[in-house]
Amino acid sequence: MHLIAGVLCLMFKNEELAFKALVELIGKFEMSELFVQDVPLLKRSLFQMDRLTYLYYPELMEYLKSEGIESCLYASAWFVTLFADVVAFSSDEPPSSALLAVWDEFLLHGWKVIFKVGLFILSELRNKLMTLRFEEIMMAVGKASKEIVQHNAAAGAKLMETLRKKTVSKAILATLCKEYDDTAKELKQYLAHNSRYK
Repeated sequence: MHLIAGVLCLMFKNEELAFKALVELIGKFEMSELFVQDVPLLKRSLFQMDRLTYLYYPELMEYLKSEGIESCLYASAWFVTLFADVVAFSSDEPPSSALLAVWDEFLLHGWKVIFKVGLFILSELRNKLMTLRFEEIMMAVGKASKEIVQHNAAAGAKLMETLRKKTVSKAILATLCKEYDDTAKELKQYLAHNSRYK
């Protein structure tokens, strides 16, 4: 949350206004669910990210699974920071136009924008990732996230075009949310009926 607050401070140059914006952001998008015990919103979002990755890029998802990589290893920061983790806070420079555009889209369209950006990053790296091993994959995704959202103007422009074109509808996310809820409910019931897990 501190990274989001930091970006808001850089944007507004006023701590009180940045704090008010942070409170509104957390309330509007139920972000407190990212920071409470058991992080329910993060767990659901990562489940949805895995399913969307499999839907759009099944070969990549299978390869990542074979390397022992799930979205929780590379995408958690995307949801928790809204990509604010790419900002260099050592300077007084404002956040990049690409990051601000992502945030604008997020404010207008909600969480589906974060999924779209994540899918864009994976699509840009898809062929390369399928030639790498675990550690190299993690480094490549982290580096690409920073380059696309913060530094690389050409990639940022391509990202904005993709945000307008790629379809991640609220209906798809709602379906995946229900699937997650059903799965979690079944798991709780299973654990409740098996005494060795109590």
